[in-house]
Amino acid sequence: MQSNDEGLQKIKQKIMTDAEKKVKEIIDEAKNEANKVDEVNKNKAEAYKKREEEKLKSDVKMFINKTIAQARLKSRRDYLGKRENLMSSLIEGVLTKFDRKSKGYSKYMEGILAKNLNHLTGDVNIFCNKKDILLVKPLADEIKEALDNSKISNIKIQETSITGGLILEDSEGKRINESIDSKFERTKQKIRQEVIKLLREK
Repeated sequence: MQSNDEGLQKIKQKIMTDAEKKVKEIIDEAKNEANKVDEVNKNKAEAYKKREEEKLKSDVKMFINKTIAQARLKSRRDYLGKRENLMSSLIEGVLTKFDRKSKGYSKYMEGILAKNLNHLTGDVNIFCNKKDILLVKPLADEIKEALDNSKISNIKIQETSITGGLILEDSEGKRINESIDSKFERTKQKIRQEVIKLLREK
C-alpha cells in the first residue's frame, strides 16, 4: 500500500509530464504558425521583388527607347539642316555665276523687254537690280520706240532687291515678274528633289 507521499509524488510527476507535453505542443504549434507567417512573408517579399524588377526593366526599356528616339530626331534635324544649307549654297552659287556685263545677259534683258512691253499700257515701272539700271534704261527706250501703236505713255526705271532680270508693272495694275529670282524659285523644287536624290545615294 502506497503512502500519501508516494501518491502525491506520482500526481505531481503526472502533472509535470502533462505540462511539459502541453508546453511542447504549444511550442510546436507556435513554430508551425511562425513558419507559415515566414512563408507568407517570403512569398510577399518575392512578389514585391519581382514587381520591382519588372518595373525597373520597364523603366530602363522606356529610357532606352526615349534616348534612341531623341537621338534619331536630332540626327534627322541635323540631316535636314545640312541638306537645306547645301541647297542654299547651290542656289547662291548658281545665282552668282551669271555675268551681268556679258553680251548674253544684255540680250537676255532685251528679250524680256521685247516680249513684255507690248502687253503693258499707260505708265510703266520697270524694277531691276541697281547694277542693271544703266543697262535697262536705254534698252527700254529703244524697244518702246520700236513698238507700233504703243500704248505706253511713260517708262520709269526703279531699283529693287532682285538678283537679276526684271519686274514690270503698268498703271492698270498688271504685273509681270521676269526676275531671275522668281524663275529660280519656280525650278527650286526640281533642284530640291535632285539634291535629296544625291544625298540618299551617298
